[in-house]
Amino acid sequence: MNNQNEVLDAEIYESNVTRKPIHLVSGMVRFVNFVIDNSIVLLLSAMIQASGLLGEFGYARNVIFSPNYILASLCYFVTSEYFFKKSIGKLVTKTRVVRKDGRAIKFTNILIRTLCRHIPFEPLSCFGSNVVGWHDSLSNTLVVKEGFKKLF
Repeated sequence: MNNQNEVLDAEIYESNVTRKPIHLVSGMVRFVNFVIDNSIVLLLSAMIQASGLLGEFGYARNVIFSPNYILASLCYFVTSEYFFKKSIGKLVTKTRVVRKDGRAIKFTNILIRTLCRHIPFEPLSCFGSNVVGWHDSLSNTLVVKEGFKKLF
């Protein structure tokens, strides 16, 4: 019936309409997205650091929690997902982000997703039997294959 890569849409389930599965991407695809996107964010972060935009405030021993990295992450993910509905990593892997009901993501979903990426150990939440990461579940979004059609 359902496997680890299918999730039933809650609104469809609650409205007693025929249930349609949403096919999620695998953990390996999520990992490829992570590597590509975070390489770009690290590059942007280094550029912000080199520019001195945030001055000494931008420096931190742990790059992931530095103000430079957080600013770069916000700029990259919010801009790419708002205007193009996908990041460069998702462009390469032919995936995209949708809300749990299959509709296009809104700005608030994007902002929550991006902020949640900074939760310690969050990237590990996409591995194992559950490929829905914390930044997905907290923003009510899913990463699906590009050919996925809107449910209604």
